[in-house]
Amino acid sequence: MQNFEVIEHHVVSGNKIVPTATLDVVVNGERKKVVANDNEDPLEALHKALHKAFGYRVESWIITPAQKNGKGEILDEFTLVIFGDDKRYVAYEQFPRHLERSELYEATIKMYLKALREHKN
Repeated sequence: MQNFEVIEHHVVSGNKIVPTATLDVVVNGERKKVVANDNEDPLEALHKALHKAFGYRVESWIITPAQKNGKGEILDEFTLVIFGDDKRYVAYEQFPRHLERSELYEATIKMYLKALREHKN
């Protein structure tokens, strides 16, 4: 079984800055830093960094409004699909409604690792 985790992440973007994602990851006990960028979208930069770090690309993701939970909170359903080894792996989870950009990055990493763990176990 492979061991993998994201220790730290940074996603930067702004006026006159190329959106860039930096990940500090561990894969099978080896710690490494991965950097990726995208000309337009910081979330795409994060997807590229995850692919570079772990070898599976984010094929698609969608966030849809869900029903109220038992506490009366409205949650969003987040579905993320990764592709590698000629197969697709899907992770699904509910998150609080209207994620901020930084929360979306954290949720994306969580979902990516969830899909990867389900595949690798």
